[in-house]
Amino acid sequence: MASTKQIIANRDNSKLGGVKSAEGKSVSRYNARKHGILSQILTEYDLDEYSNFIDELVEKYGTDEGIIGRLIEQAATCYIQLQRANKAETEFMKSKLDRTITKTVGAFELEPLLGMGHTEVIHKGYRAKINDSDVEILMNTYCRYQTTLENRLLRLLNCIDSLSYRTKGDS
Repeated sequence: MASTKQIIANRDNSKLGGVKSAEGKSVSRYNARKHGILSQILTEYDLDEYSNFIDELVEKYGTDEGIIGRLIEQAATCYIQLQRANKAETEFMKSKLDRTITKTVGAFELEPLLGMGHTEVIHKGYRAKINDSDVEILMNTYCRYQTTLENRLLRLLNCIDSLSYRTKGDS
């Protein structure tokens, strides 16, 4: 258990707030993505897109602090989820529209009809990065939420615009 002296020191230190310098803030703002709840949502493939989207919004609105900062993070998460939906749709469409075409050939005319001979690939086609059944599961899941994600992202961006406009108006 902490001593009374330590509790008072902790209380005083907590009033000082977090990082103050611009350099420190630019480093610490990514902590949630590395260590926090977002680390469970984002994959290594998403981090660059996520960071770039946040950077674009911070540049546009001039801040990543307070409620605007939280809304920017939510918008970036929504953006990543929407990107995943689009990628799943692309994989699904490519795998269905560009299938592998094969032909069974044999030495005699009737061998292919009897299931004899060997299979020859005429056109290799597109092979999805994940198997067909997983692509279909992803498509069914993401397509249901794609419109919801788009609407949520637009609402968040509208809210950020509105708050940013009010904040600049108050200055």
